[in-house]
Amino acid sequence: MQRDALFDLWADDGLPWSAWVKPVLFMHLNPDVTDQAQDLVAEARTAAAPWQPIVRADTAIVLDLPIEESIRTGFALAFCAMQPVPIFTAVPHAAAIRPLDRAMALLARSADVIAQATHGESSPPAFLLDRDRRDGTPGPSRFDNRSLVFPQDFPSGTTLRRAGVNRSIYVATAPPADDLAHVLLGWQQAGMVIERMAPGGMPESMSVRRPSGFRSILRPLLGRLGLRPNSAGGFGGLVPTPSSGG
Repeated sequence: MQRDALFDLWADDGLPWSAWVKPVLFMHLNPDVTDQAQDLVAEARTAAAPWQPIVRADTAIVLDLPIEESIRTGFALAFCAMQPVPIFTAVPHAAAIRPLDRAMALLARSADVIAQATHGESSPPAFLLDRDRRDGTPGPSRFDNRSLVFPQDFPSGTTLRRAGVNRSIYVATAPPADDLAHVLLGWQQAGMVIERMAPGGMPESMSVRRPSGFRSILRPLLGRLGLRPNSAGGFGGLVPTPSSGG
């Protein structure tokens, strides 16, 4: 299978949340990707079982987990009639601060999972995030691919509610970082119920704290300070090596 065809599986025009599937990692896969992965299909079917009592047609799920765990959980939720929506914007590179090889290997083998999943045109979204997207220390000759998410990376609370999605479950081991708090608070203010859940736990009520600069028109600019937007999309750029004076 070609990588463009793989991306089209994830972002199928017949699925409701495809406009928000980020192409960044798919763009950097090898042109020919592996599509024989029945082991991943079996794993996803088994992992779907604990989610069945939690998943509802009116509920969006936000997975703020280590990237590989986020992808594998997304596979499971695809077999719970949810549409997994990757929100990964870090560009891979051999000298990257955030290594992405294993995550990309999972995506490269995901065709069978997505093709055989039970999601469809009425599926609610499961947004897949990299919990460690902001981690790492840039240094000379390193590729700085630390990243953030922004409200425009997600459907608005109004858009979700119009589609019948009135509730969101934030799945993580810690409170949301500032970048994601902007998203969740916007949904909360639009009338959505926000709940929190630890992996393997059960949802409980949550009130999203107000992050600094909420709804400021300068927020997208300020949020990018210290990061390296990539000219092809997403985040990633080489840190220059200081020149020595003579």
